[in-house]
Amino acid sequence: MSEVDDVDIAGLAAMLARADPGPLERGEWLADDDAVSISSIERNVVTARVQGTERYLVRVDAGASTWSCSCPYAADGSFCKHAVAVICVVISPDDPEPVDAPVSADAPSDLERLVTHVAGLTHDELVEIVVDQAKHDPALADRLLIAAVAAAGEPLDLADWKKRMTAVFRGGGGFIEWRHAAGWASEIHEFLDAVRALLGAGYATEVAALAEHAHLRAQSAMQRVDDSGGEITGIVEVAAELHREAAELGAYEPKALAKRLAKLELSAELDTFHRSAITYADLLGGEGLAVYGKAVDAAWAKLSPDAPRWGPAFRVRHARAGHAIATGDPDRFVEVFKGDTMLPGDYVDLVELFIAADRLDEAADWADRGLEERAGHRQLDGLRSVRAKLLRLAGDPAEVEALYWNALVRRPTAAAVHDLLDNAVDRNAAATRVLDWVNESLDDLRSLPAAVDPPTMRPRGTSPAQIGEVGAAPAHRPGARFGSDMAIDVFVALAETDHAWAVAMEFGASRHNWDRLITKTGGSRPDDGVRWGLVVAAMEIDGRDRKHYRRAVRALRDTERRFCASTEGTARTIFDAGVQQILADHANKPSLLDEFGKAGWTR
Repeated sequence: MSEVDDVDIAGLAAMLARADPGPLERGEWLADDDAVSISSIERNVVTARVQGTERYLVRVDAGASTWSCSCPYAADGSFCKHAVAVICVVISPDDPEPVDAPVSADAPSDLERLVTHVAGLTHDELVEIVVDQAKHDPALADRLLIAAVAAAGEPLDLADWKKRMTAVFRGGGGFIEWRHAAGWASEIHEFLDAVRALLGAGYATEVAALAEHAHLRAQSAMQRVDDSGGEITGIVEVAAELHREAAELGAYEPKALAKRLAKLELSAELDTFHRSAITYADLLGGEGLAVYGKAVDAAWAKLSPDAPRWGPAFRVRHARAGHAIATGDPDRFVEVFKGDTMLPGDYVDLVELFIAADRLDEAADWADRGLEERAGHRQLDGLRSVRAKLLRLAGDPAEVEALYWNALVRRPTAAAVHDLLDNAVDRNAAATRVLDWVNESLDDLRSLPAAVDPPTMRPRGTSPAQIGEVGAAPAHRPGARFGSDMAIDVFVALAETDHAWAVAMEFGASRHNWDRLITKTGGSRPDDGVRWGLVVAAMEIDGRDRKHYRRAVRALRDTERRFCASTEGTARTIFDAGVQQILADHANKPSLLDEFGKAGWTR
């Protein structure tokens, strides 16, 4: 594919590295299934079509590290499987004929051709096309009919439209697999877009009812849709927005709204109306909040004293907590969680309520209590931040620094380092203190012997490198509380890359940290960059199927581009020898030899 010369392959590889595991795996599946047709590659921009549930248009800009896709999943900018598939095909250009046809730089795009053609059609021709399409597209027909009703100001047959919505949610019936979930959700979003059009025509009450119906249908769909792509979550978010907008337009008077919200919140597993008293507080007002509070308190009173904390009890508890926040009542919040475990976010809510009530001593006491009781929890940032706010109000900057120092010692991460430095009285002195502490911790680590594994074969998918070599995994040291990856994270946060590299070589590191260190030092360590690329290829080859062999080839191609620009030098020598060793070690794997042969690597 000559067009590949017009695109930054390293840039595409960097984009691919940011993909989440789900879209990455499915995108590779699509690429391997020949679902991608490249339309053009020019000046770092790739346009393509990917056959999924529908045929989607994808555009990837390697120079700007941006992408777009016409699928619903990418509507919010998410990196979808279709974009992953396109990048995989471009990075592996020897896969069977991915290009539709060469497109000249001056030729108009498909969209430009379409606009030009449609602009020249007569009114009658457009009507014929739209009506004909609506006959075969129920979602489009519903959208057009709703728009017609709204334009004419006719009464809306709510029962009929609920049936229509139910049919859209049902889709083709049966269980909906992940590969079809996006198409299923797309039709629902089209229907909800049409429902939103009713708001401007005075159908606020009907829209609120339809939004509630969408919420109920989405909950039923949880049992028969593979939602690993988050389609139901997206639908629920739209339903919640519609309901709130309809309420703003007067769909219910405050007391009726309060009763509706309490019923919806307490009867559903989905979060559509979670803590709805907060979301709707301005619309409920004092009168509505009082009705809502009585409703959720009555539900609490009906629960058995030994009811499990999850399920109905969880929903009622958080409805009451939301009511306490909406009414600005910290004492009610304390009463709601009496005898129950509070999570860090609950402590934050309570502390902020006390601050708003100007009860700062109680706010500080509860913040300290939360930090002590939930010590070690991974989501303490918010609680620590609000405690620091109180310390600053009290004029204790040294105590703020101590707060973040204790957090770093408990959980050494790059984020903890940045938090400490940002809140230190003397940033340079704090950085020096961190360095000294890490070096002392490494001395303690050295005093612990590494566990000696029995002489067995290397587990599949693990690094073949030994400690002291590039790519070695950390050796297990029983009793260690501080590992090499922690030290590397801290050193990198302090811009001490050489120290981080030394730790990786002495103790080993995770694959993530080797990737990071090679990226940061690759320009000055091309030989080591090649060695790491060979380790990655070895781990991929352990997958023992063509998909993993292709990943190995992509890893080696990326390594060659980054570190072997010259046909001479030690990096090139190490790379060529490594590839030959792979071919020799796996001479009995014809699929691997085939994939390597496509890249031009043969024995």
